[in-house]
Amino acid sequence: MPSSLKEYHLVDLLTGESFGGFASLAGARDEARASGLMRWDIFCGNVRIERHDPGGDDQASPIV
Repeated sequence: MPSSLKEYHLVDLLTGESFGGFASLAGARDEARASGLMRWDIFCGNVRIERHDPGGDDQASPIV
């Protein structure tokens, strides 16, 4: 697939809202910051390219 056909999609992890059609990863990141999103995923097709979730690794492990 030529790189010109790639589209990046931004998903707000708090609301589930999807923003799509970005020509570049940087464009999707810029939109996330401009929209004030705190947590997001960026996909290219069905592949998650990036997750921004500050403190996501800080969660306690469940008790077994």
